[in-house]
Formats: sequence, C-alpha cells, structure tokens
Amino acid sequence: MNGTAVRQWKMDGGRKKGSAQRARLQPSGRMLVLRTTGNLRDDCEEEHNWDGRLVWEYAPPGDLWLHHNVEKTTTGNVLIIFHESVPDAIRRQAKEPERREALHSDVIQEVSPDGMVVWEWHQYEHLDINPHRDDSGPPGESLALCQRRPFQPRQLVICAPWM
Repeated sequence: MNGTAVRQWKMDGGRKKGSAQRARLQPSGRMLVLRTTGNLRDDCEEEHNWDGRLVWEYAPPGDLWLHHNVEKTTTGNVLIIFHESVPDAIRRQAKEPERREALHSDVIQEVSPDGMVVWEWHQYEHLDINPHRDDSGPPGESLALCQRRPFQPRQLVICAPWM
C-alpha cells in the first residue's frame, strides 16, 4: 500500500459533535470511535459502518466520562473505560489530604448493542485508594484495559504498574 490511504471516515454524525479521540477499525469494517467535545461530561462512544453512517451510539450517565479505550467483545458488546469521582465515604479514607478533596478512579462497563450496561467494574471497589510507595519512587496509579484479543465477556486483563 506504500502509505496510501485505503479508507477515510467523516465523523460528523451523532448526538455529540467533537473530535475523534480514539478510533478502532473492527474486523467487520466498522469503526468504533470515542468522541470528545471538550466538555468531558458530553463525550460519547460511536460506531460507524464502512460508509461512515452512524449505526450505534452510547453516552454514559452524567457521573461518568470517557477515559481512553474501547474494545468490542466476541458477543458484540462493547467494553468502555471511564473515569468517575470516588464516592465521598471512600475518598475520606485516603491518607493524603489532597486525595480526600478530589479523587477519581476508573470504571469499565460492558454495554450491549441496545445500550444496556450488562456488567461494570469500579476500580475503587477493588484496589487500595492509598498509593503504595517505596524507596524506588511512585509506581504510577492508573489502570489500563490491556490488549487481549479476542475479548471474551468478563475475561479481561487489567494492567496496573504495581501488579
């Protein structure tokens, strides 16, 4: 192909306008797109067919905002990673005062083609909110939805630098 574009998609449809933060071409020829508007709470996930027509859209509830990754499972559901504010009761348990003021964690949702959340995982429910540090310095405090293809329902790999 020598660097020649094979296909381009115009991303001007959907309820939300904005840039395509991340896009993933699926084996079916459809494109999964994370759309960002600058207002984190108005972002959405879209799927476009080969011709660029919007065929699916999911906007998370107002208390979640898109993070950085999306994957389609073998069942046709979509895994999406979000940020959320940690509930006050959990946040107050933080040892560092600045973490008690504002603390965010990740959420992974599995969303069906009809827009129903069939499964979700909240980081703060499973990991210590207080960072573990030793003399080698901070290990980092974020998770990633690691690449493991094809994704099977509820069989995902969570990566964290300290794991």
